[in-house]
Amino acid sequence: MAEYTPPRQIFFDGACLPVNPGGSAYFGIVAVEDGKVVCERAGLVARKSTNNVAEWSAFIEALRLAHELEWKKVRILGDSQLVVNQYNGIWSIRSGHLMRFFKEANRLSRGLKIRVLWTRRDGNLADQVCHRAFVEDVEKAPKQRAEKEHMHYVVQKNGTNIYTVSKADGRTYRVSFNPISCTCPFFRRYSSYRLLRRSSITIRCKHHFVVMLKEGLIQRSSDTR
Repeated sequence: MAEYTPPRQIFFDGACLPVNPGGSAYFGIVAVEDGKVVCERAGLVARKSTNNVAEWSAFIEALRLAHELEWKKVRILGDSQLVVNQYNGIWSIRSGHLMRFFKEANRLSRGLKIRVLWTRRDGNLADQVCHRAFVEDVEKAPKQRAEKEHMHYVVQKNGTNIYTVSKADGRTYRVSFNPISCTCPFFRRYSSYRLLRRSSITIRCKHHFVVMLKEGLIQRSSDTR
């Protein structure tokens, strides 16, 4: 017998990256109706925050989306035991700064018939959506610098998906696209974060975007309409 799937579900996930605490908090939410994704949202919550703030913020966004979609009956699922158990009254809330999220969640829950349930991380559809928000945020600056500076670089292809990127001042970096890697300090720094390695999150550096621009793999932002 096929497993029963509720007609309406909203998955939520929050993450504080690349370190916790002290990193930037992001949220991701995914709304599913009759087994089909109908809405995805993600974004930055705050700088220098915590994972708990990120998770609670994601839950709040899920409740807001339920109202926006006019879903009066919905299951809300996340892999945060803290949020699920605190909202359901199983765990107490000892941190005062989290109590404001709990009160806001109760306010937003009025008029809704919801069940808030825990799910495994590998079953949380919002996990990758949340991580993508982090990647896009961090890669924004390297991409912009590449667009401004790519004409000052010389790119040489050394093999399949492998390039040498050189600048007139003598700095040369080895860039790979499979797997993603670069010998520059920026890439080495982001590759060193334990949370990113654990979640298999890879950040591309300026030199990746220089190669992509030189090879015509992407257009400059000013060239797109």
